[in-house]
Amino acid sequence: MRLRAVAFLASIILAGCQQKDGNVLAEVNGEKVLAEDFAKRYTTYMSSGGQRDNIILRQKVLNNMVNERLIYADCARQGFDHDERYRRRMEEIESQALVDAYTKRITLDTIKVQEHELQEEFRKHNTKVRARYVYAETEEGALRLKDSLEHGATFEQLARDIFDDPALANNGGDVGFFGWSEMEPAFEEAGYALPIGKLSEPIRMKIGYGILRVMERVVVNPLASEMDYAKAKVKLERAVLKKKAAKVATETAYRFVKEMEPSFNDETVRRVMKNWPFIASDKFLSESPALFSDSLRKLSLVRFKNDAWTVEEFLPRAVKTTERQRKRVKTENDIREFVKGLALREELLERARKANLESDPEVQTDIVLARQNFLLKRWMLSVRDTVGQHGWDESLMRGEYEKFKKEFAAPPEVNIAEILVRTREEAARLRGQIKRGADFAVLARKHSLRRTTAKNGGEIGWGTRTTFGNMSEKLFAAKYGEVLGPEYVEPYWGVFKI
Repeated sequence: MRLRAVAFLASIILAGCQQKDGNVLAEVNGEKVLAEDFAKRYTTYMSSGGQRDNIILRQKVLNNMVNERLIYADCARQGFDHDERYRRRMEEIESQALVDAYTKRITLDTIKVQEHELQEEFRKHNTKVRARYVYAETEEGALRLKDSLEHGATFEQLARDIFDDPALANNGGDVGFFGWSEMEPAFEEAGYALPIGKLSEPIRMKIGYGILRVMERVVVNPLASEMDYAKAKVKLERAVLKKKAAKVATETAYRFVKEMEPSFNDETVRRVMKNWPFIASDKFLSESPALFSDSLRKLSLVRFKNDAWTVEEFLPRAVKTTERQRKRVKTENDIREFVKGLALREELLERARKANLESDPEVQTDIVLARQNFLLKRWMLSVRDTVGQHGWDESLMRGEYEKFKKEFAAPPEVNIAEILVRTREEAARLRGQIKRGADFAVLARKHSLRRTTAKNGGEIGWGTRTTFGNMSEKLFAAKYGEVLGPEYVEPYWGVFKI
């Protein structure tokens, strides 16, 4: 219904605009803002929800489009659209658009969603699973873990040596209850499909290969009706489509890499690993890869079925990745996966070009939008840097604040830390230890079940009354440094520190 309303709105906007001034709404330095471009922008904005159509909102969106064109002109004046940084980014943008288009062609364009899949998705959305797992870097290592579990070892024993996360290390890899679309797809699929108590085969995960055991499954909405299903059907279809597309893309990627038959020189991989801190740093772009010694650059790194790379041929490819991608590499095996990823990307690009996707209108639109976003962000950073050089006038800032105080006002917030455990008795015991002088952060790292906060000493961060729900009144009434608990926070018991 929402999509229909947005489409209807677009037709009204186009009709109204074109009746007044033909197809041109504004002109900026000779460049025209057309009615259909405005209609697309406005309806996309409106489809995100939370706003009602009105003439003031339309004017604001049009003003934004005018301002963007002024910014693009200023980018051209400053040379932001033809220097080396721009050239490198545009090469990345065009490559990514082609890879995305080819991936879509082999996934979304070939996938159909069946009614029984939607019903199964609906059932899973109304079911919670509790499971525990252990993992190894390789499939062989995971099989050894499974063999140990089948011959008497416990998850608790194995988890202590496997997990850096204190919660998982101390609770035998127990991830607690999770819902559908909250975990990695392969982990979820096993969690919802495995018989309770049975060990899984090795599951390929981002961190390696996991062995999973389902402990419980609970239906959280047993009264869900056909009407509920009908209301959620569009959302369910998108979810199924996304999961199936991701699975097809992953399987296709593995197949392509396998067909390349990569074979690595282990000694070269070890030497590259020693130099990886430099490769991972931001200096890698400014200080040329040519800084590597001749003896290292000439070494064979990997052979493929129809190609081979020396270190010298690998480095320029690595330059085209982001610092974040390079910093994910921690081991020699990570380097191998990194190289395979680069080779896969080149394979997908070649296939995309052979399919003539460079001339595809959707690809061209994606490139234009990504280019515009790049220029807008770059211009914004340049302005921020320029303003920052001159400092801030405190009196001007204070005057602006006093003038628009209501707009700048923010609700009060509190920063808290937590320790979540399974029983009231355990929470009370921990509260007693804290009263006797135990360090809250140390206890949180060791005992708290919420992994994301446990590693930060239990700290959740700042939040308003709406953030903390039923606990808000107690938290906001407490004094700085005060410890509360035990408090029930479904399905756990918690101790909290202000």
